[in-house]
Amino acid sequence: MKKLIKRISLVLISVLLILNITISVNADAVYVVNGFAYNIRTNTTIAICGWEGESTDPVIPKSIAERNVVAIASKAFMGNESLTSVDFSGASYLNSIEMEAFSGCTSLSTVDIPYSVTALGESVFANCSSLQSVHLYANISNIPQMFFYNCQSLKEVYLPPYLKTIQKFAFGNCASLEYIEIPQSVTSIATSAFYNDNVVLGVYKDTYAHQFAADNMLSYIIIDGPKTGDVNGDGVVDIFDATDIQKFAAEKIIFTDEQFELADINKDGYVDVMDALLVQKHVIGKYDIPEIIYNS
Repeated sequence: MKKLIKRISLVLISVLLILNITISVNADAVYVVNGFAYNIRTNTTIAICGWEGESTDPVIPKSIAERNVVAIASKAFMGNESLTSVDFSGASYLNSIEMEAFSGCTSLSTVDIPYSVTALGESVFANCSSLQSVHLYANISNIPQMFFYNCQSLKEVYLPPYLKTIQKFAFGNCASLEYIEIPQSVTSIATSAFYNDNVVLGVYKDTYAHQFAADNMLSYIIIDGPKTGDVNGDGVVDIFDATDIQKFAAEKIIFTDEQFELADINKDGYVDVMDALLVQKHVIGKYDIPEIIYNS
């Protein structure tokens, strides 16, 4: 009886070893369902590692083969020149987009990264030459190096409110990026993060980003600072400011040096009825008063 139990135990051990080997092999295997190539991460999760479908606008699913999609693997869509957009709206378990996942997708134009994402790899969108708009709703604290490097068409990037760091060349060589708002939470920015002569940083007064922009001679706008046209300092540009400018032009009131600068709407060195007229046009939506740009 003891010999029989021993033999059964040996057989069970052998079976378990075989199963472990099989599981290991399957973990590295690539499967394809509905055009998505994927590999297994755990018993309940998978990572998308490629796209073999015909659509140029794939929708990342919540799950495939009863396993949750938790990652876009490194280089998963890399070099896919026909991809124009990616829909992440239903991928509620997605938590990471890994290194170079969309690098070189030259037709990709817009991307919204969902809140569920907590980790991003390097160079995810590098060399996406048609990428124009990105909303990073992701719950992340770091923009990795070269994340948007050489995205020549990039015009709009919305950063998440709890961002802490922006690494080197994250926005390097993004020639069309003219403005980007830096959250107050940011505490570290690599000197080469904005390797771009055209960009203007939107910063909050006395924050790390404000000091960074000033120290590195980058053009910036103080988001919560004085606004051109707001001569009475109430935080809005309205008809009362236009009235004060008219009064100053008629020599009925006196402006401080700061008020004079804010009242000179057209920046011709004078404060006159033309400046008051521009404020009036701004109030009715016929004119956009330019922001005050520092170090420009």
